[in-house]
Amino acid sequence: MNINFKIGLSKNNLPIIEPFEINNETIAIQSAYSPDREAERIINNVDFSDKEIIIILGLGLGYYLAALSKKKLQNKKIIVIEKFAEIYNLFLQHKDKIFRQNNCDFEILINPNEHELMTVFSQYINFKNFFKIKIIENHNLMKLDINFYHFVLKSLQKYLEFTQSNLLTTSKFGEEWILNSFENLRYYKDNYNFPILKKYCADKPALIVSAGPSLEKNIQLLKKFKDNFFVFCVDTAANALISNNIIPDFICAIDSQIENYKLLENIENPNIYLITTLIVNPNIPKKFNTQFYFNTKQPVDSLLEKFGYSANFVKSGGSVATSLFSIVREIYCNPIIFIGQDLSFTNLYTHTKLSNKFLNIYKSLNKFTTFETLFFNENIGQIYETDIFGKRVFTSKSLLDFCRWFELEFTNPGYNCRYINASGAGILKNNIEIIDFEKVCSEICSKKISKHILLENEQKLISDNNFQNLIKKLNNDFAKLLNIENLLNSDEFAKFNELLSFPFQKQLFEMTLSSTKTNTKILEQQIKAFIKKCCACINTLKNNYFRNF
Repeated sequence: MNINFKIGLSKNNLPIIEPFEINNETIAIQSAYSPDREAERIINNVDFSDKEIIIILGLGLGYYLAALSKKKLQNKKIIVIEKFAEIYNLFLQHKDKIFRQNNCDFEILINPNEHELMTVFSQYINFKNFFKIKIIENHNLMKLDINFYHFVLKSLQKYLEFTQSNLLTTSKFGEEWILNSFENLRYYKDNYNFPILKKYCADKPALIVSAGPSLEKNIQLLKKFKDNFFVFCVDTAANALISNNIIPDFICAIDSQIENYKLLENIENPNIYLITTLIVNPNIPKKFNTQFYFNTKQPVDSLLEKFGYSANFVKSGGSVATSLFSIVREIYCNPIIFIGQDLSFTNLYTHTKLSNKFLNIYKSLNKFTTFETLFFNENIGQIYETDIFGKRVFTSKSLLDFCRWFELEFTNPGYNCRYINASGAGILKNNIEIIDFEKVCSEICSKKISKHILLENEQKLISDNNFQNLIKKLNNDFAKLLNIENLLNSDEFAKFNELLSFPFQKQLFEMTLSSTKTNTKILEQQIKAFIKKCCACINTLKNNYFRNF
């Protein structure tokens, strides 16, 4: 839509965007008489007392922002989303006439894509405030591109659903993640931050191997050409490679449950490099001599950041493969090639039969778990999607979400990288080249590469002396917490609030909606029980590694 926005003056001598016609409709962005009073009347009719995030759809010349500024709202983040750069430029030219003084914290997004929206939402919206959002719609401005503003609202809804899902996930696994993190500090201290791999992997091809059903048809080619790439595989694909005498260079495992350890329990090659996180099941790092860690912004990661011992953060789309992709891109591998990345069902299965994931499912058969129940669980909630050949195939909502995450990340302008899907099946098709794996091996990555990685002189994540000081401090601080009355309101609790409240976010959310003293007392007892478990983990580290405390 090509609109020539012109500036005029209102009756009270303030700048306005002059009315214009679209589809035989005259649109006035703001009042031609008193745009400031009009905006103030609208804003003053809104109760912001329980809101923390204010989203304005349509910037205009900023009269809504000016009205909010006059209210001097404290601890409110304002996000303004405007489609047209021309309107934003007019705002910049005339804002001094509209803003007498700025008393609000705001950020303006101009024609953002989904990636940019999600980035800003994730900065300011979390489980503590996702239900404290107010949306203010500038209806006449939205008429200029209603599809764009519907897209913005849909993206916000998607992010809020993700936040709610995370709330349930942390309630279920939060305690396990933190206790695993403390236990895994013994491995973490002697290993490495993943970015050191840049000097060894940059500008060399990376093959990301997932465990989709299509992996089987590419196994023999991979065996022949495995020296032409750094081979990175997700944990579910490891057994499929190793059982075919293909030793991956890296295995990525990040999940905390014992079921994930079972995927790797038969691996007897400790010299494979492990890419992992602090929350991983502690039996997994035990099997690998060398590990590269990344930060997932979980509470113990954040705690280590305060001491300067944190690994680098990478974004994730919620799966091992999405995290591994982010790491491979951050170490500047190029090109990045996918195989086994189906993200859909083949013959009603999501994983190759060569995977331990597939084998472990069928080991679970009994009189209560039959082929029929397994089939139902595997196929519940299937939806149709178009695959790389234009055919309709089954997938699931979660697999489709992973696919959309990848396809969005492929558009990220911050990376100059070639992306190739060589799976030969599945639904990953947008913003990526679709090339047969045989052609990739024979034409694009036809030469062997050097895979020598020398770590002797590389800095480890925590030195022995720093580790000793860290464990000693944690041991003292957590022991004090157990003896504090009215724990939730204490300064000591505030120091560790993120970590100690993490497993109880759902309860805290529910208390926010209907707080009672009884709920608070019960929650405090639950948190103290959790602190005791943390103390036990920290004590084990202290006793095993520093007997001279």
